[in-house]
Amino acid sequence: VKHFPHWEHWKGFSPVCIFSCSFRNLKRVKRFSHWEHWKGFSPVCIFSCSFRLLKRVKHFPHWEHWKGFSLVCILSCTFRILKRAKHFSHWEHWKGLSPVCILSCTFRILKRAKLFSHWEHWKGLSPVCIRSCSFRHIKRVKHFPHWEHWKGFSTLCVLSCCFRVHDRENLFSHWEQWCCVAGLGVTGSGPPEGLFPLSE
Repeated sequence: VKHFPHWEHWKGFSPVCIFSCSFRNLKRVKRFSHWEHWKGFSPVCIFSCSFRLLKRVKHFPHWEHWKGFSLVCILSCTFRILKRAKHFSHWEHWKGLSPVCILSCTFRILKRAKLFSHWEHWKGLSPVCIRSCSFRHIKRVKHFPHWEHWKGFSTLCVLSCCFRVHDRENLFSHWEQWCCVAGLGVTGSGPPEGLFPLSE
């Protein structure tokens, strides 16, 4: 009685019910005072959907439904397209592959192109094989830049055998290299006389 002394029973509801419902109605009126029921939806549903719509309008205010897709789908797909457009703005579908596949493959190709920008397919080997073999070849070239295939052995074999020869040179500094691949064991203080010429 102190809060609402002039209120009476209204449409068969008690003052307690009218009091609780009035506060709920005031909350809605403050936020959306001019909104009414729209297409059979309650104000609560319109309120929740309106915030979602405002978020979309900020990003893409002029976008509408496109090819039967909802705004949610267009929004999510558009961000993906924008990310691709920044990296490859002029790329389209190529040989039936989607932009996702082209994007992932392109990054791989760019990584290879930075290392070996002028390399192409060589003797039916893919760039992946050429890349892995090239690193091996570069390691060999640093140690022995002027060595080539010798006596039908590959560079790998020559490389491993030459390290053995260098170890022998440390022990016997006056020995000359005579056969890298023979793998003969060295015993004693030196080679037999007349077999290995001494360097001057």
